[in-house]
Amino acid sequence: MSSSIGADSTAISTVIAVGVHASRTALSAEAVAVIARNSGDGALGPLLTPGNRLKEGVILKVARKGPERQRYMMERAARGLDPLSRPAEGVWPVDTRDYAKVPGRLGRALGLVEGCIAVVPALLDRRRPSRGVEAEIRRHSTRIIECSEQLLRSVDERGTSEVQRVAVRLRSPKPGAGETPMRTMETLARARGKLDAARYFVEKTAMDVPRLPPGVRPTPRRASRIVGQLEGLIIRAQALIQTFETSRPRRST
Repeated sequence: MSSSIGADSTAISTVIAVGVHASRTALSAEAVAVIARNSGDGALGPLLTPGNRLKEGVILKVARKGPERQRYMMERAARGLDPLSRPAEGVWPVDTRDYAKVPGRLGRALGLVEGCIAVVPALLDRRRPSRGVEAEIRRHSTRIIECSEQLLRSVDERGTSEVQRVAVRLRSPKPGAGETPMRTMETLARARGKLDAARYFVEKTAMDVPRLPPGVRPTPRRASRIVGQLEGLIIRAQALIQTFETSRPRRST
């Protein structure tokens, strides 16, 4: 561990007492201490320098991340970049310390995929998307399946293979509700964006979980929920791909 990361408690206390603006809450001061402890003195510039100071809401969000993700975010802030933006493709700073956040993350992904299932079939009845949009939707869906299967194996390897599968109730919204032909292509583009976000949630979790300490395991109840969500994601993503296989040809205009 570097000397900057191992800054002693006296230095951190000084930062809190002197550097934190008077308007900051006690919670903000605590967040600064957490970030300074995990990221070292290099993080103090973006946190406290007048004119370059991160907003209180950003500091609180950074502090809630894992140590490695905090360091990554503060390095971005030091370069004048948005610390809250998604990491670059293929960059996976660890942000999962246990299984507590996994169901919430997978639940968001499942909701996004279900949102696409709700509109895409009816939209394809009206018009096919461009080849680029269709290719991206297929790619995101395929990656969701791959990462969900990888996560299922990871959960099983943590000694939860005997956990009873609890199926997640999948929603069955009315296809195409609220859509009009004039908004068709715009909506398909939004569906692509939703799938991109869902892929990120699942992919990030699939990258993080195998790096958890060996002794970190989900409770049987939490494991059951995770497994049900992953199986739901696989079913929904497969259905989305199948929708493109069976949809009617593009209508002439």
